[in-house]
Amino acid sequence: MNVRDFIPGWFGWCSRCRKNAYTTRKNARRAAKNLHPDGRLNAYRCPAGIGWHFGHLHPDDRNRLQRQNNPHQERQ
Repeated sequence: MNVRDFIPGWFGWCSRCRKNAYTTRKNARRAAKNLHPDGRLNAYRCPAGIGWHFGHLHPDDRNRLQRQNNPHQERQ
């Protein structure tokens, strides 16, 4: 059996990023949820344009998203 049979949407390794690459954002999110059910991993487009990866959000991005979701929150 091939590893592709076990991971839906996985199509190989990204040669530039050296990470797992997924065919769609949905497949990357599904794989992230299987690995970490707490939901702290996020899918993002590969910088090389070779599919999708998943990982943790940078703290600056996380703070930006929190401000967008709560516009009345005071900035620190």
